[in-house]
Amino acid sequence: MMEHQEWALRNAFPDMPEACHDALMRTACSVEEEKPMKRFTLRTALIAVLLIIATMTAALAVTDLLGWTEFYSFDIPKTAKDILSATEQKDYRVGPLTFTVNELLSDGHIALCSATAHTANGSDAVISTEVYDWIGANGENGRAMADRLGLAPDTCWIDAAHLLNRPFYRVSMDVEVPAELHDGDDMGDALWDENGDCAVYYMAALASEKVGDTLPVTLRFIVTEYDPAGVEPPSANWQTEEYKEVKELNRWDESFDVTLNVPAPMAKKTYVPAAPFDFLNGMTLNAVTAEQTVAGAYVVGQFTLRDGYSFEDAYSGEIEFCDEQGERIRWGMAESGIIRYDDLPHVEWGAMLNLEQLPDTLFVGFRYPDAGGRVMVTPVEDN
Repeated sequence: MMEHQEWALRNAFPDMPEACHDALMRTACSVEEEKPMKRFTLRTALIAVLLIIATMTAALAVTDLLGWTEFYSFDIPKTAKDILSATEQKDYRVGPLTFTVNELLSDGHIALCSATAHTANGSDAVISTEVYDWIGANGENGRAMADRLGLAPDTCWIDAAHLLNRPFYRVSMDVEVPAELHDGDDMGDALWDENGDCAVYYMAALASEKVGDTLPVTLRFIVTEYDPAGVEPPSANWQTEEYKEVKELNRWDESFDVTLNVPAPMAKKTYVPAAPFDFLNGMTLNAVTAEQTVAGAYVVGQFTLRDGYSFEDAYSGEIEFCDEQGERIRWGMAESGIIRYDDLPHVEWGAMLNLEQLPDTLFVGFRYPDAGGRVMVTPVEDN
C-alpha cells in the first residue's frame, strides 16, 4: 500500500524524481499486466515495507469476516473502527463466487473497502488474488493458510488447487471513483480467513479538495477461473524454469454502484517553528498544516528549498513527526507519505499519521540521513 493522502494537496502522489525512481527500480519486482490487486507504485514504494509488516503479523482470524482492523498491525482510530463496523454487509454475486462487502469508509482523502470472496454454493475451492505465488508468501497469514490446507508454504496457489482437486478462482476488487475525484496511487492486498475464504482489501486515493459530503464509487469485482488440472506441480511455480501458462476457463466481471458518506474534518491546525528552520538537506521549514479526519491526521510541512540544493538530494530522507515526548508518531491507515514539489522552491512534505486528535506540540525531523536534528512547532491557529 500506502500511502495515500493529501488533504489540501492537489497531487499527493506526483512522479518521483528520476534519481530516486531509478534507485527504487533496481530493487522493484515486476508486476503482471493484470495484477488483480493494485499496489503502491514506486512513488510510494517505502510504504510497501509497512504493508508487508502488516500482512506478516496478521494470522488467521477467528471472526467471521476479516476487516481493516485485522489488516493493520496497529490500533486504528476509534472513529474509523466505528464507521467500519457500522457498515451494512451486502453480498454481490459474480459468477460462481459471492463477495460479501463488510466494510466501507471514506474520510475524503481515501476510500476503503474490504470484502470476502467465497463460493456461492458453499463448495470447496481455492481462491486467491494470485496464480503463481507461494501460499506462504503472504507472511504468517499465508503460512497459516497453507497449514490449514495441509500443504507446504512454498506451494503455488494453482498447484494447491491441483493437489486438492478443487476449482481455482483468481479474484480482484477495485474501488473506482470518478476521474476528477481520483488523485494518486491506490493499494490493495489480501488475507485468508479460517474458512479458507479470501478477504480482499482496496484503498483508493482521492483529490480531497474536490470531494463533497458524499462520494460515488463503483465496486468492481473480477473472477477468473483457471484450469488446475492442466499443470503438474510444480510446473506452475514461477520460481522455476518449468513455468507453464495456466489455461483460463472462464471470466466474470461485474460492477456495482454505491455512495459513501464523507464525514467533515474534525479539526485543523497550523503549526510554526520559533523561526524558519534550516535542515542540512537544503529544506527550510516554515510551517506545518494539519487536518484531523475520522481515519487519522494529515500533517504536512511547508518547506522552501534553499538556493544551491537540488530536490533529488533533499528527497533522499524520510520525514517524521514526533510527539511532545519526542516519540515518533507512526504513519496511519493510508500508510503513505505526502509530497508535492511542482512549485519549487516551495515543497509540501508530510504524512498521514495515526492520531485521534491533533497535538498541541509537534517535532519535525528526518529519519535518514541526518538532516540536522528536529525542530519544535506549535499551533498558531485552531479551527
